[in-house]
Amino acid sequence: VCRDVWATKVLDECSLVGQTLADHYSGQWSRGIPLDDLSSSLKAAKENAPTAQHLMATSGTLSEPIAAFASRLRNFLPDIEQYQHQRRLMMVIDVGAGTTDFAMFARYPHEGKMKVCHVMNSVGTIRVAGDKIDRALMDYMLSQTNITESDSRYGAMSAELGREIRLVKEELFRNRTVERSLSNGRTVEAKLQNFEKCPAMVCLRDRVEKRFNDVLSRIDVSWLSFPELDVIFTGGGASLGMVTRLAQDNIKIDTRRIRGVPVRRPPIWFEEECGEIDINAYPQLAVCIGGAAHGAKKIPLGVEEEQEAFAGDTRNVRFTLERF
Repeated sequence: VCRDVWATKVLDECSLVGQTLADHYSGQWSRGIPLDDLSSSLKAAKENAPTAQHLMATSGTLSEPIAAFASRLRNFLPDIEQYQHQRRLMMVIDVGAGTTDFAMFARYPHEGKMKVCHVMNSVGTIRVAGDKIDRALMDYMLSQTNITESDSRYGAMSAELGREIRLVKEELFRNRTVERSLSNGRTVEAKLQNFEKCPAMVCLRDRVEKRFNDVLSRIDVSWLSFPELDVIFTGGGASLGMVTRLAQDNIKIDTRRIRGVPVRRPPIWFEEECGEIDINAYPQLAVCIGGAAHGAKKIPLGVEEEQEAFAGDTRNVRFTLERF
């Protein structure tokens, strides 16, 4: 709690200073801004920034997987007829820069309305994410140059590749292959299918899978009466095979099984209203969208409301693959 309070204060201050500078230099960024000018403006902004309550609506902190899920609810209406008595169990897996976060939610008919709630004990985090994958990719590519850590050139080669490893990774995920020419004249290549099989990535995959199973084993057994689990992937690593493979047909939880259904399509509202944004960018934007919508009170449902056990009406339920 203390960490959340501290982080919220720091983020509020950074947001205010950032917005002040953005407004002050509006229209000038593309031309470049002298460093001395920017430094003095930054100092003045920090010293004279107004308090957060004057410019921002605050509504408490929101964990990343809950914010990612909230991004799908922007136009959701709790109309039981609209969703034809469907009940869904859902898990968000948000693969960010430093952590992979899990959270589960349920939607089901209750007292004539569609209820959406956060499943208690389903939030989990593991420090396996983009930064660990960056390091694994850099080591994998350097290993193909026949240069080891004991080689005098290793430090320079490592620094050279490390400066652009995130761009290399993005290209690898996008094209499934990537090449780079290094200063020693060597060209190194990585293919996604081979990279995901290297020992470092297998180790990371096993850790993510274990955390995934831990989260499922902690929830109340009543939630497993749902026949399917929608798995929603968000974050920069949403397309990683070691993550998407978690949504397999049969997920075993102790002695029970539930069918995993991968949800790769962005919410309908994003496709309809954000035509100028590449649709493939949604996974990376999901947390920002959900956090902004929550802060602006645009989410009509209590997605933060925790519920320990399933207590919905199971009669006349039809199961379809509708997505919201």
